[in-house]
Amino acid sequence: MFLVGCETGLRFSDFIRITEHDIRNNKLHIVPKKTKNVGVKKIIIPLSARFQNILAKYNGKLPHYDRSQLTKFNKNIRELCELANMNDEIKFYREVAGDTLMITKKKFEEVSSHSCRRTFCTLKFLKGMPAQVIMKFSGHKSERSFLKYL
Repeated sequence: MFLVGCETGLRFSDFIRITEHDIRNNKLHIVPKKTKNVGVKKIIIPLSARFQNILAKYNGKLPHYDRSQLTKFNKNIRELCELANMNDEIKFYREVAGDTLMITKKKFEEVSSHSCRRTFCTLKFLKGMPAQVIMKFSGHKSERSFLKYL
C-alpha cells in the first residue's frame, strides 16, 4: 500500500479506499475526501506500470486498511525501512515554545504515509511532469506549499 501511495500521490485516507470500481481504462478515478469540500472533485490518475503490477498481484483488490490503522501502517513502514538499513542520521529543526531546537533522528524514524505524497511529487517532477499537473493530482493549491516537496 505504501507503493500505491507513492504511485498515486493520494493521502492515506484516500488510497486505502481504492476499490476495483475506481479503476477504469487503466486510470484511477477518485474523489479525495479531504479536498472535496474545497472544490476538488474527481481526479483521474493514469496507472503506472508499477501500480498495474500491484493490482495484478492482488487480483484487482488491494490489501485492506481501515482509517483507524494509520498508526499501524506508519509503524509497519518504519520497521521495513529500518530493515532496509535506512539508518542515516538526519538533522532538522523544530520550533518548540518559541525556541528552535535541532533534532537528530534516524531516517527510518521519519518515514510515514505522508512520505508517499512527497515521493510521488519528487518522482513525477524528475520525470518532467509540469509542477501544475503534479499539484492537481496531489491537491496542492499554491506553488509555495508544493515546492516544499522538491
